[in-house]
Amino acid sequence: MACRCIPLLAGLIGLLALVGCDEVRARRGLQEGNKAYYAGKYERAIEAYDRALRLRADLALGWYNLGLSHLALFAPGAKGPDNEAHAQGAIAAFRSYLTRVPTDTKARDYLLSTYIDSGHYEGALAYFEEQLAKSPGDIQAVAQLAQ
Repeated sequence: MACRCIPLLAGLIGLLALVGCDEVRARRGLQEGNKAYYAGKYERAIEAYDRALRLRADLALGWYNLGLSHLALFAPGAKGPDNEAHAQGAIAAFRSYLTRVPTDTKARDYLLSTYIDSGHYEGALAYFEEQLAKSPGDIQAVAQLAQ
């Protein structure tokens, strides 16, 4: 009986080691992204955050930092596919972050500013409608929708 448990136990230990390795590699990727961001190498930061989040999508800070990196390359009002890609990247990253940390008002402000600065007013409106549906008594959501 004990012989049958050994392969199962070895497999379980191996699985835990892989999960742990992904965690370490993902956190290392976030550090790499932070280093690139602070050096002003935003494209490199985006690549590092993307790699880290592919390993561990649950790392909320990675989504926040990815959004900031896209914002650093986004020029409000400018037209062009690269600028639109950075606007969409920031929006997606901040939305993902806010699903994990819904009370972060700074991230919410970045999200809404990006919607507006990129001309995606319908996205800002949809955000407030979602918030109002979740919390019908949310005075701020009602006030923003009224504007």
